[in-house]
Amino acid sequence: MAKFLSILKHNATFPYLFCKNNFIFKRSFSFSSANFENTLKLGGCIIGDEIISGRVKDTNFEFLAKKCYQLGIDLRKVEFIRDDMDDISAAVRRLSKEHDLVITSGGIGPTHDDITYKAVAKAFRQGMAYHNETLVRMRDLFSKNESYNTIPDPVGTEEQVAVAKMALFPEKAQTFFLSPKHCVPAVVVDRNVVILPGSPSFFQSMVNEFLKSYLENKLPGLEINADKSYGSSHGFTCKTLESVLHEPKIASELTMLQNKYSPSGIRIGSYPLWASETKSTKKLTKVVISVEGTSKEIVERCYDELDELIKRLENKYKA
Repeated sequence: MAKFLSILKHNATFPYLFCKNNFIFKRSFSFSSANFENTLKLGGCIIGDEIISGRVKDTNFEFLAKKCYQLGIDLRKVEFIRDDMDDISAAVRRLSKEHDLVITSGGIGPTHDDITYKAVAKAFRQGMAYHNETLVRMRDLFSKNESYNTIPDPVGTEEQVAVAKMALFPEKAQTFFLSPKHCVPAVVVDRNVVILPGSPSFFQSMVNEFLKSYLENKLPGLEINADKSYGSSHGFTCKTLESVLHEPKIASELTMLQNKYSPSGIRIGSYPLWASETKSTKKLTKVVISVEGTSKEIVERCYDELDELIKRLENKYKA
């Protein structure tokens, strides 16, 4: 039993974000916001006292960020929330209003601090109900594995009721079993809040399957609006270049370039480097500038313009 419960908990290492050319940014900020009108806007909610306290390092955010980048999904915000009913409810309700899709991670086990299902139900003023198919799948799995010595039963012993809690969902939720290997489904509330386990192996597998099915319109009741064209065939394209100039010398020019390309969904990022990070380089790079978007053609066009701009400014200040 302990083995099964442990896979529903977090166990991982902390993430870094990346560009497709594998340049690693340890700190990053967008120079200005771009307008991704036809891009799926996604919010994340990582739940657990063990994450907030730093006792367990999270990798689910890292995985979600990379997956969204690969699929051309605009991951707008990720919130880390402790195991508190009101905090989870408020966060989920807020994220649901601000995004096309919200994915939560953690808090769906059998213990007293696993309250995600109940908190999401509270956020949307729903009651709770046992999901029969989930109970059947759990019983089938447990009966075939000797290490699971407690069969879930909502009216059984205290331990059986605790295990059955993992099949107690918001009463109006939609459920999607994404793989025959999973006895716990993706639970969707109010059409856009997707509740997933915190275990990295389960979370990653279910994110892969859910987003793939969602973007392909294969989830009944969650069809994408025909006016939208979410995702892209190649995800985001990102190109970077380096400059020996400090940010203040290029700031106004970058702002003008960003304003020009914002309507096309292009983001320009500026990332300062310090002396300790540039000792091994042939030139003293002061800043790395990135250009990213879902259209490879427009990214290339903006990058070429940026390249000419930086060369001109470097010659100006060199002189």
